[in-house]
Amino acid sequence: MSMMVNGDLMLWRSVLIQAIKDATSKRNPSKKLEAIDWFLRGGKDFRLVCELAELEPSSVRNLVCKKLF
Repeated sequence: MSMMVNGDLMLWRSVLIQAIKDATSKRNPSKKLEAIDWFLRGGKDFRLVCELAELEPSSVRNLVCKKLF
C-alpha cells in the first residue's frame, strides 16, 4: 500500500475509535449491537478500515473483544 496522507490515516483511525465508542455505549442499544457485531464478524469492511488505518485487524479485534467481554 502506498503512503497515505496523515489526515487519511487519522480519519480511518477515527472510524475505529467511533466504532469502539459505539460498541461500549450505554445510550443506543441497537447501535451498540451493530458495532459489536462489526468487530466480532471481522468482515471485509472491518478489515478494510483496519488496513486503511494501518492496523492489524486481528489485533484490533482481540483488543476490542477483551474490552467488551
